[in-house]
Amino acid sequence: MQQLKAASQKPYEVLKRAHLADYQSFFGRVSLHLGATTAPDLPTNERLIRYAKGLEDKNLEILYFQYGRYLLISSSRTAGVPANLQGIWNPYIRPPWSSNYTLNINLEENYWLAEPANLSELHRPLLSFIENLASTGSITAKTFYGMEGWAAGHNSDIWAMSNPVGDFGKGDPAWANWNMG
Repeated sequence: MQQLKAASQKPYEVLKRAHLADYQSFFGRVSLHLGATTAPDLPTNERLIRYAKGLEDKNLEILYFQYGRYLLISSSRTAGVPANLQGIWNPYIRPPWSSNYTLNINLEENYWLAEPANLSELHRPLLSFIENLASTGSITAKTFYGMEGWAAGHNSDIWAMSNPVGDFGKGDPAWANWNMG
C-alpha cells in the first residue's frame, strides 16, 4: 500500500517518463531485421488472416518477436516470481492452471527467448524461484520418496510448492516424474 500511495502522489507524466526509461533500457537493446517484405502495412488482425493463408509478412514475424520480448520484460522482474502461464494480465479469481508454474515445459518455454533476445537478467526471477523450489523440494524428496536431494511435481506455485499433485498413476509415482538429465 505504501508503494501505491507514493505512486499516486506523482503526476502521470513523471510516472510515464520513469516507466519508459525503465522499459526502454530492456526493449531498446535489440532490433530484428528479416529483409524486405512485400506485405502491405495492415492492421494486425488483417495481417494474421493473410499470414494464415500462407502469405509472407516478415514485419508480422518481427512484431511477434518483439511482443514476446514485451511479455517477458513485463512479467519477469520480481525476484523469485518468474513469468507464469497467464502473466500479470490474468483477470480471473480462479484462472486456468491457477496461474501456476507448470514445470514439465510451460515455465521453461516462457524463458526460451531470454538469451537470444538480449534479456539475460530476466532469468534471475526464474533462477531464484528454482532455488526456492530446491529448498521445498528437499522436504518433498525426503517425505514422498525417502531420498536425499530434491524433487518437484509437474506443477508449482508462487510459494514453490513441490509435492506431486493429482494421482493419475493410481499410486505409482512414475507418472509424476520427469527426467531432467
